[in-house]
Amino acid sequence: MQVDSWLPVEGIAGQLHLRAKFTVNIPYLLPKQQMPLPSRFQIGLAWDFGDNDPADLDASVAGFNARFEHLESVSFQRLAGFEGAVSHSGDDRTGDGDGDDETITFDMEKVPEEVEALALCINSYSGTPISKVSFAHVRIIVDGKTHGCFCFSGTRIKACSGFFIGFVQKSQGEGWEFLTVAAAAEGRTLDESLPAIAALASQNLKR
Repeated sequence: MQVDSWLPVEGIAGQLHLRAKFTVNIPYLLPKQQMPLPSRFQIGLAWDFGDNDPADLDASVAGFNARFEHLESVSFQRLAGFEGAVSHSGDDRTGDGDGDDETITFDMEKVPEEVEALALCINSYSGTPISKVSFAHVRIIVDGKTHGCFCFSGTRIKACSGFFIGFVQKSQGEGWEFLTVAAAAEGRTLDESLPAIAALASQNLKR
């Protein structure tokens, strides 16, 4: 990224010429890409509908076992679960303001042993197609810093009321990793999207 600008300087005649070049090193998550995770992290969702009518987007987590069976969920309707391993910041109905609109916090050391994967889904509670967003991002946060980010606009996804971002899954070695899926999972709520998520789990999760 480059900056080349002339800035006024208070108290003297003339301007300051500012020219700088810098690199922002934030890993971008692509579909089917895997990213190792620490035991504690957060996932934040932010969105902007621009000139379109705003919609209420909700970030939720659904847990699955090794047989792709749904165990439990955490959402704005149930703010904590998985024996305290996952907690939700609460419902943001507009997406107004800076920063993440909804945040989910993970402590993987507390996750019950039977949990094989945690699926992250975004739903449009109003039914407004998520494809109408002008911009949205999902970012993995470690110690307050962006560890990885998946960004999209309406032109990059098909019209759907549910969008499945990806899994937090057990890695082949020790620990956990994030697997980006980025696929439609139709449904105004997480419960409505569960059949599509379960099908995607059977296709993408490691056996």
